[in-house]
Amino acid sequence: MSTSTEQPKVRNKYAMASIVFGVVAMLLLLLGGGGPVGATMGLIVGLVAIGTGVLGYRASQELEKKKGRLWAMAGIAIGAIALLVAIVQFVS
Repeated sequence: MSTSTEQPKVRNKYAMASIVFGVVAMLLLLLGGGGPVGATMGLIVGLVAIGTGVLGYRASQELEKKKGRLWAMAGIAIGAIALLVAIVQFVS
């Protein structure tokens, strides 16, 4: 038996998910060609990116060394940009 004093790695999964959803939203908007289907999917996934980013930011406040705070903020930013691009695609 080994007596390891290593602590398990703590990860902020919401923060990581917000980045993934933000990138997926941007890809959907890019690959959608400016059509309504791509804009709708980009809008929905962009909102999910913002939501998971907010959850990740709140979770980072409770974690040691505020793990994932910057990831969550980046996910919120990417989701917001995707949201704006989707709205512009709907309007035009």
